[in-house]
Amino acid sequence: MLLYINIAVVLITGVLMMDRDINIFNLFSIPHLIESKLITDLFFVTHIISCTTLAGLVLLHILAVVKHELFGNRVLRRMSW
Repeated sequence: MLLYINIAVVLITGVLMMDRDINIFNLFSIPHLIESKLITDLFFVTHIISCTTLAGLVLLHILAVVKHELFGNRVLRRMSW
């Protein structure tokens, strides 16, 4: 659940920290939502922290899979076709 919440925070703060319009593959553009530099800077710092936290959670997730595989609990085999 922490991974999902963290991913949501990364996505939301990524949009809210933008200080210019967001160009989507030159197909359409989303105008930036917040004009205040102070608030966008706050979202930027929150975004960096949540990206770092997400990287740590993904690493812990991978290490948990490795641990289970080493102790004989074949998680990857159960996930395959």
